[in-house]
Amino acid sequence: MSVITINKVKKTDTAAEDGYCRRSKSSGETAEILKPLMQDIGAIDFFEITSLDRLGIPVYTIARPRAAWGGARIHTAAGVTPADAKAASLMSAVERFSSEYRNDAMEFSSYERLGLTRALDPAELILPRSLEIGEELHWVLATDLMSGFDTDVPESGTEGETENITDDFTLTDCAEMYIPANAVFHPYDPLGMAQQLFRSDSNGLGAGNTTEEAIYHALCEVIERDALSAAEKSRNLGKRVIIDDNAPQVLRNLLATFENNGIGINLWSLPSKGAGVTVAAACDDYTTRDPAMLVTGSAYDLSPVNAAIKALIDVAQRRASRLNGEYADKNADQKSLLERAGYDRLKRINSMWFGSANAECETCRISELPDPSTDYINRDIGIILSSIRDSAEFVFVADLTKVMPAVRVVIPGFEISCVDPSRVKKTNR
Repeated sequence: MSVITINKVKKTDTAAEDGYCRRSKSSGETAEILKPLMQDIGAIDFFEITSLDRLGIPVYTIARPRAAWGGARIHTAAGVTPADAKAASLMSAVERFSSEYRNDAMEFSSYERLGLTRALDPAELILPRSLEIGEELHWVLATDLMSGFDTDVPESGTEGETENITDDFTLTDCAEMYIPANAVFHPYDPLGMAQQLFRSDSNGLGAGNTTEEAIYHALCEVIERDALSAAEKSRNLGKRVIIDDNAPQVLRNLLATFENNGIGINLWSLPSKGAGVTVAAACDDYTTRDPAMLVTGSAYDLSPVNAAIKALIDVAQRRASRLNGEYADKNADQKSLLERAGYDRLKRINSMWFGSANAECETCRISELPDPSTDYINRDIGIILSSIRDSAEFVFVADLTKVMPAVRVVIPGFEISCVDPSRVKKTNR
């Protein structure tokens, strides 16, 4: 693994409508770059499953049957356009392939031997069990982006905090530290005498046309999962988001697609750390009254509009995945439970998301939410890092590049209980 640097990267001017999911290359170009890599990552059967759902929102899926044991073998993604969906599903397959351990360099040692200046205290990762003194683990080197900030950048919360992050913002002198390999590789199967600290997961994985693009997507996911975990724990979804007439047409059209098909959508702006917004969406298919279609989606982005679009797209992807029966064998018990519970009872069980009381909570208009996003990926990364400095001492990036830029972002202390209920933060948020 190599030291990560942040270089200047402009977003493409030819991305999907209204800038949704803007990358350093358009979604169409990205998909064409990725297709030749399918054999390298063991991917087959790349096909469209849009027609499975009456929504008509583009959805593509990829099978990767030779994925490491315990890893995902099916990668499904939706998009505003077919090109978005193709690129997203291919990127998902690449990032999962990249996260699998393949003789990557690791150090086998205890935290005490490595020392607090060279290694992260594993306890900072919200462990489900106590770490024994002298317990030996596998470690990998990761770059701490926070260490690369110039001292002239104001501390978070001060006036002009994000204005100092210019289009030319770069990070080149970041320090490296050892972090547990358990937090980097997925699936993680310890070698030798090492023990698992926790069940590995995909939170914070990202792939992109450039390293900066991969970091941005991974960083957004970690912040989203932190906000979602805190919301579920506190049962506080924040404010309901209203898509008003001043919102971009692409977002209004997407919301209308659900509503015109007899599907109710509620959107919330969850309490989140730093700049940007985490939007959560709850989907109520009151036409079919199918309990399996009571799904939620969420996304974080500096742009509130992009966060809302990605949350709705996440809902469309989850609906298609269930209709495609991707996890029929794995989740047979869950499917049986849903059928026994029924539509009305499941709504009561998940009243936080689908209860009528939520209709009376405080609201905000999407067009009135601050949007600090820019035309440069590196600048957006800088804005996020600067805005979470009072919440994050470290922001680690581990380079997982194998066939194209891929990373794992780890922010110690950020919550993950929505992914792994055994990792619950004991202190107050």
